[in-house]
Formats: sequence, C-alpha cells, structure tokens
Amino acid sequence: MLDADLLKHLTDEEQTRLRTLESFFEHDGWGLLVEFLEVEVDNSKLLTLNAANWDAYLQNRTKMELGESLLGLPETTRKQFEQIALERQAEEEAVVTDEELEYE
Repeated sequence: MLDADLLKHLTDEEQTRLRTLESFFEHDGWGLLVEFLEVEVDNSKLLTLNAANWDAYLQNRTKMELGESLLGLPETTRKQFEQIALERQAEEEAVVTDEELEYE
C-alpha cells in the first residue's frame, strides 16, 4: 500500500486500479494460488537441476521463472504505481519551482 502522500499524485482512475489490485492480492483465492505456485516453483527448480536433456531443462526453467514472476506480482504492482506517483510528484515540484523563479 502506498502512503497517502504518494497516493495523492495518482489520478482517480489509477487509485481505483491500485485499490482493485490490492483487494485482489488480499483475496483468499490469491492466497490459494500463491500456495500452489510456491510448490510448483520448488518442483520446477528440482526438475530443472535434474533435467535429462536441454528441452526438459528449458521447459522446467520457464515454469519456474513464470511462477516466480507471478509470486512477485504484488510487489511489482506496488513498485509500478509508486514510480508513477514519484514521477508525478517530481514534475509537480519542478512546476512549482519554475513558477517561483518566474515570480522573482
């Protein structure tokens, strides 16, 4: 969850999307998916290490990386919205600074 200072730099639509995604990640269904993915990632790691051939290695490595990517989705989502808010905050501060310089 972003703090209130950063949230105010997001548009209403972006705030709604962020709240919707946060609600999704807090849902019991997401928790079940996380449990499943954690097992699948561990299994894929073992199968990758013990792959009999290159094709099996690539297939299991891909499954492992996909699972890890999905498990990191809540953090990735938070970071993306935080970056948008920080960029807007910097833009707004630059505009204020420019206006102050013009006034002087």
